[in-house]
Amino acid sequence: MYFDELGLACGNLAETYRVLGKFDQAEPLYKRAMQITEKTYGRNNPNTANVLFNTGLLCYSRKEYKKAVELVAEATDIMEKTLGADHPETIRYKDNLKNLRKMMD
Repeated sequence: MYFDELGLACGNLAETYRVLGKFDQAEPLYKRAMQITEKTYGRNNPNTANVLFNTGLLCYSRKEYKKAVELVAEATDIMEKTLGADHPETIRYKDNLKNLRKMMD
């Protein structure tokens, strides 16, 4: 259980840094959170999708729009496969993906 909590803590701290605009501090924490979460749950899990999604938001904040869309799209696919197309979180991810794609046009 400790390993799982460490992944969550890394992800939460990374998200805090992202929101504060401290992107260079957020990036290694997202990477560590992804390693832990993927090892704990596997690639096709909502927890892993959440880290992918938040990493996509970091890329967006850095104006790395193509990478942001790729990560959010992968996260959305995972959510749809695991939770279903009508789940509120899947819908939220789809809406964010749609908005990211619009911004790239």
